[in-house]
Amino acid sequence: VKDLKEQRTDSHAELMALLNSRKTKTADPNVCCKICLEGYDEITADDDASEKNPLVTPCACRGSAAHIHLSCLKDWHASAGYPTHLRCPTCKQHYFGFVAVELAKMNLEHIEAAIVCASSSSRADHQLRRATAMTRLAQVLCGQGQYEEALPLYRDSLASRISILGPARPEVAESLTNLGELYRLQGNYEDALRLQTRALALRETMLGDNHPDTATSYNNLGVVLQFKGRLKQANDHFDKAVRIYEKVFGVDHANVASLLNNIAGLMRSQGDLTKTLELYQRSLAIRKRVLGPHHPTVAESLNNLAIMYSEMGDGELAQEAATECVTIAAEFYQPDHPEFLNYKGNYGIVQKRIGQTEAAKRHIQEALRGLLEKSFPPAHMWVSKFEAQLQELRDAESCDCAAAAASAVPSAPEAVAVVC
Repeated sequence: VKDLKEQRTDSHAELMALLNSRKTKTADPNVCCKICLEGYDEITADDDASEKNPLVTPCACRGSAAHIHLSCLKDWHASAGYPTHLRCPTCKQHYFGFVAVELAKMNLEHIEAAIVCASSSSRADHQLRRATAMTRLAQVLCGQGQYEEALPLYRDSLASRISILGPARPEVAESLTNLGELYRLQGNYEDALRLQTRALALRETMLGDNHPDTATSYNNLGVVLQFKGRLKQANDHFDKAVRIYEKVFGVDHANVASLLNNIAGLMRSQGDLTKTLELYQRSLAIRKRVLGPHHPTVAESLNNLAIMYSEMGDGELAQEAATECVTIAAEFYQPDHPEFLNYKGNYGIVQKRIGQTEAAKRHIQEALRGLLEKSFPPAHMWVSKFEAQLQELRDAESCDCAAAAASAVPSAPEAVAVVC
């Protein structure tokens, strides 16, 4: 009997084969590293050795600048002085995926080594740099679904900043908003609300009402309020955030796209499907232009569109969007990543609505099991959503009722992006 890990791996491979989404790693002569100009490592019988220096696409760069060896990127990162912002100097966008984790770990190891040799007069400065490095590592770990690993890093960073700087500083507000977002991801909405409220109050006082960081706090608090069902307050916060972002960054910016995604989720909660669809489409278009067509946030937009199309009765467009979503997500996420599990379960919901009930049941069950194994609480929106979907499938099987299998998903917002 296979253990659960093997079952998940087999199921993931089955889904990817179904979608024809796994790209085979071959020595493509047209693909090379933008630093050393070499291509893929030669594939030998020792696959593990070849994977030690993969050719990766860690950012929004495209064309000949899209690929880089992991070792070349690490060497460049060290030569640049271990920058904490983890942005590509070419496309100016954040690195993502496991590459961002690797660079963030490099930064933390570097500063911790420096602390050992630091003089007493410079120790506080080094401790603040360590707090920043912990924050960046926690952020990218959250992006990989490693919430338990990120939690102590966020807590330690917050404690260090308060101890050294005092409680009323922008750095403390950043720690509060990041920790609050982690609590939201874990379904702990009360603590998320408390911390996001504190972060917004600090930023309004220190930075003013028109600062982009204040806009981020308006957005983050709006998301939590939406999850708490306080839709009018959420809408007010989103409106404030989008006005600031458009004024500071212009309308064609990744942060604006994330806010449009959030407002669309709010419109969906209120039953305005036409407006929801329009906003999701605008968010997707911006993300594709700014970040490229294979960025993880593009998968998020496609996931939302797939659910919307299925709710509006367009099964063909729904399946097309869901397939593209999972295809992109599979390139960046492990099979047990919470976002991937959510996309996989939603793919099953789309299948359910177009009559592919056996495949739908399997994918929704696997998504639910994966989330529970990641310690998601029963009250979490993804868990309750998939449990409700499975119950509808069981009811349909027991009473042979086709109408039950085609019923709608609860109208909770999907995959709300938070700008941190």
